[in-house]
Amino acid sequence: MLQPKNKFNKILLIDDNPIDNLISQRYINAAKIANECITIDSSLDAYDYFDELPAKDFPDVILLDLNMPMYNGFEFLDKIETLVNAHKINSKVYILTSSNNPKDLQKARTYNAVADYFVKPLNADLVNKIN
Repeated sequence: MLQPKNKFNKILLIDDNPIDNLISQRYINAAKIANECITIDSSLDAYDYFDELPAKDFPDVILLDLNMPMYNGFEFLDKIETLVNAHKINSKVYILTSSNNPKDLQKARTYNAVADYFVKPLNADLVNKIN
C-alpha cells in the first residue's frame, strides 16, 4: 500500500526503456508524491535537459537507470555530481536499474548525490522509500 508522503515538486525518470518509465510513472502518480513527473529516455537527452535548466528548476528526485546506450548511468552521475557541487543543487538520485551486481551497488554508494539503489521494477514499497 502506498503511504502518503511529503510531495515533491518534480521527479525526473531517466531510463531508455519506455515500459519501465511507464510503470515507474504510474507508481509515482498513484502515490501522489510529486506535482510533476518527467521522463527522459536517454542520458544524452538528460544532459541536454540539465544544460538548459536553471538550478532553481532542478528536480527534487531523479530516478536513474544505469544501463543505457551512449552514456551509462555512472557517466551521468559524474555530470550530476559536478552540477550539485557547482550550484549547491539538492537533487537526490535513486538508482533504478535491472543490475543487482554488487559492484554497481558499491560504485553507486561512492556518489554523494545517490540516496538509494533500487532494482527494477519500481513498486509501491520502493516508492515509499523515496524521501
